[in-house]
Amino acid sequence: GGVNELDYSGYGSAIAVNLQTDKATAITGTFSNITEVSGDSTAGGTITGGNVSNTWNISGADTGTVTGLTDGFSNINALVGGTGADTFTLASGVSTFNGSITGGGGTDTLAATNGANAWNITGANAGTLNGTTTFSGITDLTAASGTDTLTGVAAGSSWSITGANAVTVSGMNATSMEALVGGTGNDTFTLASGVSTFNGSITGNGGTDVLAATDGTNAWSITGANAGTLNATTTFTGINTLN
Repeated sequence: GGVNELDYSGYGSAIAVNLQTDKATAITGTFSNITEVSGDSTAGGTITGGNVSNTWNISGADTGTVTGLTDGFSNINALVGGTGADTFTLASGVSTFNGSITGGGGTDTLAATNGANAWNITGANAGTLNGTTTFSGITDLTAASGTDTLTGVAAGSSWSITGANAVTVSGMNATSMEALVGGTGNDTFTLASGVSTFNGSITGNGGTDVLAATDGTNAWSITGANAGTLNATTTFTGINTLN
């Protein structure tokens, strides 16, 4: 009972704790009944979650809780999910984990806090959140209230708009996004069948960029060079072709 901690705060190098195998740095054999982990205060460390549906609650930079560690972790700069569904959620007022987050398999979600968030995609299922949180192996991006901007890879992307403020791109489903920004390459933004509006802004950002509406009656209004609105609530700039 009580708090049982693995404390590596003065260890001097990065550590690793694996909740799948119950193994950890400098421990011969396996551990049990551990409720809290503190990584090295300078080098940090990695926690790998169990092969269950893990709930990771990020309460600050390099700090949080996860299924299996009821008293949480600190000084940990890399999180790795298990083979189940992992959900990584930044707590209210926390804009960054300040480290890396890896899904690890399954359907894995990264959820941001309220406020203005900058999501930048760097490849399939990978990117950054607010500059200092890197992620990979993520299938779902969930924004909160505020203005969230999702920027695609530099080479350009195929964006499938699946609903208001929702899009699928680079292998990820993103929701509650208010602004989409293409890369410097060619981007195509397509509204899915039955979806009349993105309900936010779309920016081509270079290359030859296309905005394609869904079937039905659509109202396009041109407001300037390569700019306008689609069905009143989707604004666009930097678009070369309207379909």
